[in-house]
Amino acid sequence: MSMYALQVMTGMEAEITQKLRGKGVDARCPQERRMIRRGGKWQEQLYTLFPSYIFVSTPDVYRVYYAVRDEDGVLRLEEFEKLITPKTRLVVMQYASNVSGTIQPMGEIGAICRRHGVLLAVDSAQAAGHFAFDMQKLQIDALCFTGHKGLLGPSGIGGFVMNEEMNKALTPLIAGGTGSMSASLEMPPTLPDRYEAGTPNLPGIMGLGVALRYLQEVGLDALHRREMALTERFLSGLRGNEHIRIPGPADAKGRVGVISVDFLRQDNAEVAFQLEEQYGILTRCGLHCAPAKEEGGCPAP
Repeated sequence: MSMYALQVMTGMEAEITQKLRGKGVDARCPQERRMIRRGGKWQEQLYTLFPSYIFVSTPDVYRVYYAVRDEDGVLRLEEFEKLITPKTRLVVMQYASNVSGTIQPMGEIGAICRRHGVLLAVDSAQAAGHFAFDMQKLQIDALCFTGHKGLLGPSGIGGFVMNEEMNKALTPLIAGGTGSMSASLEMPPTLPDRYEAGTPNLPGIMGLGVALRYLQEVGLDALHRREMALTERFLSGLRGNEHIRIPGPADAKGRVGVISVDFLRQDNAEVAFQLEEQYGILTRCGLHCAPAKEEGGCPAP
C-alpha cells in the first residue's frame, strides 16, 4: 500500500471536509453519501464535528450518524457495525479523546471498515507522539495529525497520511499555486502538490522536523512509559474523592495522559482560578473544543 505524507496549511477542519467530499457517488442522489462518527459528541473535537454539521445541513445529499460508546468512552463495536450500510462512505473518529483520554480499539474498528469496504479517517491529535502504532496494520485509510501536541512541534502545522484508495476518492478542497505545473489550469495530479496550494508554512515545517528528530532520539516507548507512570500517579491521588468526576477509564490502562476533572460541588472555572492563584497550578478549564451536551443525532437505519 502506497502511503503519502501531505502538508496541511488550513487546519484539520479542511482535511476532514475534503474527505467527506470524495468522489464515487452522484452527489445529487438524496441520502446517497453517508458518514459515521463516533459518539458521544463530548469526546470529539470541533475540527471533526464542524465538517459533519456542514453536511447535516444538507440532508438531501449527506447523512451523519453517531455511533454509541460505553461509560468509559469506548466505541461499542457491535452497535457501530450495525450503522454501516451499503451507502456508508466514510467513518471518522479520534484515536484518543482529548477530553477523557480514552483510546479506541482501532484495530477492530479498521477491520470492520475493511470488511464493509468503508474508508476510515482517523484523527490522531492525541495519539501521535504519545504511543507507537502502525497505520497499515490498523487498516487506516487516512491519518490526520497536528504538530503542536504529542509531536512537540509548533502550532499552525499539521498533516495527513493517506493510502492510494483514499487519494483516488478525493478532490482537492483548495486550489491554487503549487510552484509546479504552472502552465496547467488544474491542480497537479502528483503528490504532495495536489493538496498543497499556496505558500507552505516553512517555519512550522522546520520546527516540526526538529521535534520529530527529538522524539526519535528519546524514543516513543520511553516517553510513553513515563507519561503512563505520571498518569497513574495522578489518578491514584484523585481516586475515591466523592466530590469529583473523572471521565474515561479509572486507571492509566486504555487511555493517554489526558485527564479531565469535573468538580461536582463547585464551578470548574472557580477551581481553576483557585489552583492558579493559591498554588501556582495551571489548568485548562472549558469545553476543550468538545461540545459537552449530548444532542439527538440522526436516527439509526
